[in-house]
Amino acid sequence: MPWMETSPMDSRTRFLADDRLGPYSHTKLCARDSISRKTGYKWLTRYHQEGLPGLHDRSHAPRHCPHQALDARTPSQCYQPSTRPFPKKLPPLEYPGHFLVKRVTEAGTIRLKDKLLFLANPLKLLHVGLEETDDGIWAIHFANVLLAKVDERDMILRE
Repeated sequence: MPWMETSPMDSRTRFLADDRLGPYSHTKLCARDSISRKTGYKWLTRYHQEGLPGLHDRSHAPRHCPHQALDARTPSQCYQPSTRPFPKKLPPLEYPGHFLVKRVTEAGTIRLKDKLLFLANPLKLLHVGLEETDDGIWAIHFANVLLAKVDERDMILRE
């Protein structure tokens, strides 16, 4: 006896009919047709939104081409090195004279008033500047960027 050949549309319409009229649960129907429950719900949703045409196979091709704006060239083909001269070594960070300059440890911490304060791992071995903005309130700067404020009484970083 030859194998019974069915098209994907035939099996999907049979699935929908059995789901609507049959005595089986959605889970059992999906197991019978060897599909996931997510796929079964996807077919039901497409059928309710678009009718039978929603059950046809859809293309897996991308809907847009990311290189379309580059005239089908890759970004590396469009790359032009900068003509601006860059220094071989960056100059050391300089902070105003009233800042307290601290070096961040290998663990990403600094000491403030004999207490250890964790800042961030990316700042390891770099210098940060501390500015006392109020009584016991310190602003922590990296270069010209304010990282956080800390109250030396509770040592909690705040924005």
